[in-house]
Amino acid sequence: MLVSHLDADYHASFEPGPYTYDPAAAQDFLRTSITWVRNGSLKPFLFVESNIIPPYVEKLPNGLINGNKAFHADGEIGLKNSGYAAGTDYVRADAAQLVNELQNLGAYSAIVVASDFGGILTGAELEQLRLQKNLIASFVANGGGIYAMAQSNDGIGRFNPVTGEADPEATAPGFLAAGHGLLGNETPYGFLPVAVTSKSNYGLFMKNSTLTSFGASLGFTTGMLDGNEAPLYFDPSPGWTPISYDSTGRISNMAAIYTGNLPASVPEPETYLLAGGVLIAIGLYRRLK
Repeated sequence: MLVSHLDADYHASFEPGPYTYDPAAAQDFLRTSITWVRNGSLKPFLFVESNIIPPYVEKLPNGLINGNKAFHADGEIGLKNSGYAAGTDYVRADAAQLVNELQNLGAYSAIVVASDFGGILTGAELEQLRLQKNLIASFVANGGGIYAMAQSNDGIGRFNPVTGEADPEATAPGFLAAGHGLLGNETPYGFLPVAVTSKSNYGLFMKNSTLTSFGASLGFTTGMLDGNEAPLYFDPSPGWTPISYDSTGRISNMAAIYTGNLPASVPEPETYLLAGGVLIAIGLYRRLK
């Protein structure tokens, strides 16, 4: 399992151009994360994201959305920009479709969960995942993977889910309540079999990140970690090993192996390399089964 502070789906959705962000780094991060959680399986992965219109703040006079004030994007664009093909590499499912797809997890190599900010994961999808938490735990214990992108419950606040239009003054039915992102009252990462604690950190531009030796053993590089904003960070969580730290020394990405028993603790920094070796050994054992 891998959890990330980065909304890589959002940043990977940008086309190359004169942006502050680095879409190539986000695409590299997406590919590396998905490759690791799929563990060599050729089965498609299940991509979890809503089908709402991405919320925006402002339209330009020509009717186009102002990209400087659009804080959400369809994460599937980021997947496609990273080289994944719908129907072949992944199957997309929103909350309604998850009801059936979560009963058919044997058809998938992994569950990849979009970000809520700037992707368009909503509380409805998290609710379905949470309701099937035991089933998901069994899936992971038997070799399936999970990659969960940033779940911060930040966003632009009140918006119309039909049109995507934001309006802080809106009181009409259909507008989300102020003070909530797309997740509503759902707990971020609440469906995972090994709990994590995350905290909102909106607006931190990633630079000077630190990659652990464990993270390097999974295929990550320092170039994948920087160049984009991230909306959260993680507290040390039992059973999870840090992949990287942000410039302030807080955990930015973590990974864990779940085999049906809750791990006891996070390895100390000097044991990252040993932990990476254990995980690689487990991965080789799975492939030999």
